[in-house]
This record gives sequence, structure tokens and C-alpha cells, in this order.
Amino acid sequence: SKNLLKQDCYPTAEPLAEIQAAMLGPWETFPLTGPFVGAAGEPLKQMESLQNASARLVSLFKDFLTTYEKSYLDERETQKRFRIFAENLEKARLYQELDQGTAEYGVTKFSDLTEEEFRATYLNPLLVKLPGRPMKVASVPNGSFPEEWDWRDHGAVTGVKNQGECGSCWAFSVTGNIEGQWYLHKGTLLSLSEQELVDCDLIDKACGGGLPSNAYEAIEKLGGLETEGDYSYQGFEQNCGFSKEKVAVYINSSMTISPDENEIAAWLAKNGPISIALNAFAMQFYRK
Repeated sequence: SKNLLKQDCYPTAEPLAEIQAAMLGPWETFPLTGPFVGAAGEPLKQMESLQNASARLVSLFKDFLTTYEKSYLDERETQKRFRIFAENLEKARLYQELDQGTAEYGVTKFSDLTEEEFRATYLNPLLVKLPGRPMKVASVPNGSFPEEWDWRDHGAVTGVKNQGECGSCWAFSVTGNIEGQWYLHKGTLLSLSEQELVDCDLIDKACGGGLPSNAYEAIEKLGGLETEGDYSYQGFEQNCGFSKEKVAVYINSSMTISPDENEIAAWLAKNGPISIALNAFAMQFYRK
């Protein structure tokens, strides 16, 4: 949603502790101080704006609960998540204001989480804590390349997957890379098992994070990857159930690519999907 609430951080002459709209429960109370502006930036009258802003905020939160099928333990937790949701709307508005590209920020399934909760559950702390395994550097392709190239349009990318509440993004990045490369070399697009890496990669930390460079080494040592169908994703670490008899895909080596974005784009356009890590902290409110 682009209807984001803007709240200036200075006191008013008569601050109001909270606004209670008619027929709303205790969790639907939010502390508000003015002045406020509407979604289009127009000033709102003081008392009317407080009532409208409170009602709008409650409406957005109710839509959020319905859309993402959210429920909480008790009223206290609901109120806590409501307040976090309201604060996150302002963060999303600021990200949108600062964005210099075409990204859109707003309400997402993560809008009731604090920044600390989002980082701990979905991001990958090992990327900054551990050095990556040394890898051979890939050569930069020569020649001219298209300004735009999307491997989804050429059959080399499987459908969208969901890592759930597990810091296994590293495993999804690696399997996505191998799925695309296998398709380009063998002509068959297979959905591969991230759970195999979560359970059987003893170098990385399962839902606690991992490094793609380590995962490639683990796949070589294991002998390959099973399909998603044979080794389905659970979203938590369990005992390794890998079976060599069910290996669907194997790799012989891995390489690292130049950090230069133009060279990355050139390599990708010529050679196919890659595994890449990015600073995803702002992705908490990224919509498209």
C-alpha cells in the first residue's frame, strides 16, 4: 500500500495521548501527535486528521492481518505488533522517498517485525562474519551485450520459492544458480533441494546462515543435489537424509565473478543465472 502515514517529530500545543475510534478494541489505539499530511501530501485539520489517521492505520493493519493470515497470542502481543506495523509504515515511506530507482516499498508480510527480528530470522550473518572460500576467478566475456536480459523469459529459472523462517537464503541462491546452469547445459529445468544443503552441508550453519562458496564445495563432496520432490524443504535443520542414488544434478567446480556490476551483467547475459548476495535489510518493505 502506498497510503503511508507521515508523522512529524515535534510536540503540538495540545498533545493527545491516544485516539480511540468508535467500536475499536484496545489494540486498535495508537498514540498520535500532529500535524499530519494525507497520502497525497495535503494538510489535514488537527482533530479530524487524528481521527482519520487512526482509522486509516487500523484499516491498513486489519488488511495486513487478513492478507498474510496473521494471528497473535494475545491482546498484548497484538498491540505490540500494531505499533511496530505503524512504525514500519513510516520507514517504508522514507525508503520510498530516498529510492533513486523504480523500487516500490510498502506493506509486506514482514511489516509486523522489528528490524532486529527481520535480521535475525531472514538475513545471513555469516556473510560478514566468515571469509569466503578462495575460488577461481571467472574471465569477463568480450563483446557487446543487451541492455536487458531476463533468464526467466528463456526457461532457465524455476518458480518463486519461500525460505520461511529459516536463514537459508544462501542455499536458495546456490540451487537457483545450479538449476539455471543445468538447464543451459543439459536442457532440463529441475527444482533442486535446498533442504539437502540445510541438513547435509556441514561447513555452513543451516538456518543460522551460510556462504555460497562453502555450499558449492559441500555439493561436490556429497556428489550432487537431489530434486525438491525427493528431498523436500522443511524450513528447519534435521538429520541428513541425502541419498546418492537420488542425485539428479552434479557440479564439477565453481567460480567467483568480478564485483563490477557491468561485468556481472555481461557474464550473466552470456553464461546464465548466477548466485549473488546483496544487502537485503531494506527488502523488509520491498514490494516490487
